Amino acid sequence: MLIFHHQISFIELVQFIEAHGIKMQENDEDRTVGINTGHIQTLDYNLETADKEFVIQRGYNATKAFLQYYVVQNTQTKKKPRQ
Repeated sequence: MLIFHHQISFIELVQFIEAHGIKMQENDEDRTVGINTGHIQTLDYNLETADKEFVIQRGYNATKAFLQYYVVQNTQTKKKPRQ
């Protein structure tokens, strides 16, 4: 497990991933939150406050939907025992 003791930039993260040959695997898809950022591009660094808030809200909504779906898919219905 990697532990980062300082904040890293997106570019540093991309360089780290490329240097270590980390690639998305087929089984990663089920545990990856996809975030539709709309008009905001991956390399848009000079965002206005409204754009930052928009992306954060999109991330929040996507994560919430992902977790709701995950709970539904991974919760077994249990019947209460008869007394």
